[in-house]
Amino acid sequence: MKFGPKAVLDDAEMIGMIAGIRENSRRYNPMNKNDIKKAAGLIAASKRKTKKFKNSLPSDTWSYNIMHKICKSEGLTVKRPSNMDKDRATAERKVEEIKMWYKNVREEIDKVCLEFSVSYEDLSDDHFNVLDETSLDPHVGKSKTKVVVEKHGVCRREVGSSRETATVLPAVTASGYKFPPLFIFKGKKKINFGGFMAGIDDESFKKSIKITVNENAYMSTTIFREYVSHFVEFMPKFTDDGKPITFRFLFYDQHITHMDDEVLKLFRRNNIFVFGTIPHLTQLTHAG
Repeated sequence: MKFGPKAVLDDAEMIGMIAGIRENSRRYNPMNKNDIKKAAGLIAASKRKTKKFKNSLPSDTWSYNIMHKICKSEGLTVKRPSNMDKDRATAERKVEEIKMWYKNVREEIDKVCLEFSVSYEDLSDDHFNVLDETSLDPHVGKSKTKVVVEKHGVCRREVGSSRETATVLPAVTASGYKFPPLFIFKGKKKINFGGFMAGIDDESFKKSIKITVNENAYMSTTIFREYVSHFVEFMPKFTDDGKPITFRFLFYDQHITHMDDEVLKLFRRNNIFVFGTIPHLTQLTHAG
């Protein structure tokens, strides 16, 4: 296969490189221009073709041509990927565990419905709540680096797992109601976080946001206990059509170390049935 005045890799070698591009895409590590340069350099070195590459590596132009021209014939495309935490990417590959989780959740929901004499079909979106715990990460969003991925595949790229300078607990119902979140900042005493919330227009919501600090910005059992009381205070008492919500389900990324007896009693008193999601897979509870 020839790109430019000289053919460096033959057809079999290009087929091998394209297979590698596809495999990396499926593993959430799509290849960018530099990755392709290194791969081509290794192939050339193994075949003793490095003299055709300056400094044993192809040029940026060669790699750019590879990225764009093969897309037309190989069902590939060039995009900017969304960054994805490495732990989450690993967890998403546990297909059988995910299937079993769905099965077990449905069975437990049916038991609760039987206890309250309600059919599954009568449940509304207001019965389902999702709570997640995540760090504020500057890598969230789109990467500036373009990568090659399968045209109809997921365009995400793993980034290293890291905790940043704050933790946030956001919660939402399946009907779209947003609970005021909890923020944990690193520090020894509370400071004025007015600037942090400057972009929030809803003054009532802003006043309901809970902010605390500790030495490492991590969640603790004591802070989680406070948040559960906060959650109970703001949870909707009625559905959108005015029916009382007598029980509800809460899906929470499985940080079981925060669940002490006091927290469990608070959940039971308020008929909140908690389901731990598979760690790093809270998105399993998302609609669609």
